[in-house]
Amino acid sequence: MDNLLAQKIAKPMVINTRPVERAAPLTQCLQAAGFEVIDMPMLALQVRAISATDVGIMRAWLAGEYQALVIVSPTAAAAGLALWQSLVAQPKHKKANENLALDSSGNSQDSDLVSSTDPSLSTRVILNTGISLDNEINLNPNNSQLSQLTAPSELIAVGTATAEVLQQAHLAINSYQVRQPTIANNEGMLAMPEIDSLRAGDKLLVWRGLGGRRLLVHTLQARGVTIDSIAWYQRAIPNEAAANYLHWCQQYSLSQPAKPLLPASVEYSSRTIVIISSGSAFEHWQQVVNQAQFSSPDLAINSAKQLNSDMPRLTDFIYVVLGVRLAAMVAEQQLDYLQVEDLLPATIVAAIQNAD
Repeated sequence: MDNLLAQKIAKPMVINTRPVERAAPLTQCLQAAGFEVIDMPMLALQVRAISATDVGIMRAWLAGEYQALVIVSPTAAAAGLALWQSLVAQPKHKKANENLALDSSGNSQDSDLVSSTDPSLSTRVILNTGISLDNEINLNPNNSQLSQLTAPSELIAVGTATAEVLQQAHLAINSYQVRQPTIANNEGMLAMPEIDSLRAGDKLLVWRGLGGRRLLVHTLQARGVTIDSIAWYQRAIPNEAAANYLHWCQQYSLSQPAKPLLPASVEYSSRTIVIISSGSAFEHWQQVVNQAQFSSPDLAINSAKQLNSDMPRLTDFIYVVLGVRLAAMVAEQQLDYLQVEDLLPATIVAAIQNAD
């Protein structure tokens, strides 16, 4: 083996499947640690229209009708803060006839969904009443309106990045403080005193993407807790995901040949590692890998329907997965994985280095 190839496989290649909006810090940290990283998003965030019902829920939260607010992502935090500020700033006589939409152009959208690869898209709120607020304004620490926001309930941020978005808002000092679960997942939230203490008759609001957090919702509903949510965005498979994967196979299949599933004790250095942060991302990854089995690594030839044994299989990768639920998903398919309890870049790098 020549020296160049030996250097190339000294550390495993890492495929980062996180959305474009959230991939950069992890990619940079992995590269700084000496890993070759391929950004291959398996999730695209599509912003959703905000209904009058959503506005009503926000007003009820601001009126103190909920014991706690859970914010599941930086995208949800920024969008929620924008609407929060707009409702606080909006004159009371304009409460009627509100019809909000998230949009990058400043125009109302008839469609419920707008595809986004722009992280600012999901944090822009347009009101037909004429108020237009942008994330770059709303989250500016020098914005005097932000300092006037007083949280009416407990604030629980899932993950450090989500908490940082909220902390930029400089909430009034008499507000509830932003709290985080020790482990940034459903189990971690359920263990928090602020959540564990909720009982029948209490109300919880969740800012989230469409779907997800089923364990949290089902557990609390079983206690008689009322849970309302505002879905600011929806997760979808990126249009270019399959083409990007085929391109990667074309570029790296010779230097990273497919190998059968290996025991956990075998050296991992020759197997590509895939970062999986959600069930949706894993489902999309399975889709593109399985579809590629019936595609040619030559992108110009994509009509063959026969199984291509030269293409990598799901078992040819090592997976870094977040939490118990994702670990169970990959284990069910007899895939090798490394489990982490948060998505901090340092945590993921350490997990890969310790397993190598």
